[in-house]
Amino acid sequence: TICQAFREHLIQQDFIEIHTPKIIATGTEGGANMFPVVYFEREAFLAQSPQFFKQMLVGSGFERVFEVAAVYRAETHDTPFHLNEYVSLDLEFGFIEDESDVMKVTQAVIQESLKRVHEENKKELELLNVDLHEPKGDFPVIHYWDIPKVMTSFGKEFDADEDLSREHEEILCKHAVEKFKCPFIFVDNYPASKRPAYTQPYEKDPRFTRGYDLLYNGLEITTGGQRIHDYELLRKKFSEKGFPLESFDYYFEVFKYGMPPHGGQAIGLERLVMKLLNL
Repeated sequence: TICQAFREHLIQQDFIEIHTPKIIATGTEGGANMFPVVYFEREAFLAQSPQFFKQMLVGSGFERVFEVAAVYRAETHDTPFHLNEYVSLDLEFGFIEDESDVMKVTQAVIQESLKRVHEENKKELELLNVDLHEPKGDFPVIHYWDIPKVMTSFGKEFDADEDLSREHEEILCKHAVEKFKCPFIFVDNYPASKRPAYTQPYEKDPRFTRGYDLLYNGLEITTGGQRIHDYELLRKKFSEKGFPLESFDYYFEVFKYGMPPHGGQAIGLERLVMKLLNL
């Protein structure tokens, strides 16, 4: 139901469904946590994300695209929060003002999905003893530099340069429920050190970015934001992160010809279902 709602809502908003390669030559995040595969005489990898392809399609004239597909992360772990192969609900679109435009689409597609689950899966929800909360208003937003104040009010310390722990995510969701009566909260303007090289810097303070996470019932379920659309800035940021630029020439090339301000996001389907069902 969630996948159908995601797909149908975006098609109504003039998005085009895409199918991107899953056997690729280079890593989307720069090569970490990749599953290598033997591609005839060459080494290749299973795709961690359709990120580069989404952006390239936006720049080549499709403008609004989405994909529902498996992605692969070669991370050695045994937790309830990670899968080596999971379904990612991705979207990307151009001609945005900033990341807030992406957040609006994210909110709308989540609300539509939960509405549909509420309408179409009453029997399953009852069987699993789930009282589904349908959020009606706007999801609250907190800027990364305001997180220390919230943590202090809960008796915790937090430095605006550090990454959110599971406990921090739970506290922020508790804050959202107590103050806004909403189980969702956007955490905007993540530090540049915690975001991929293609994330648009926050102009007023480049220590931060126009990248966000969406938390739900104590857990991050969505990562998104505005991407860099300037060719020179994109190459500079990849270089600063230590990536070999020649490995990404196929990606950079599209930006030479002009790219609109654009952004997108990815929802982890299994995480969303897990938190929806209180599992």
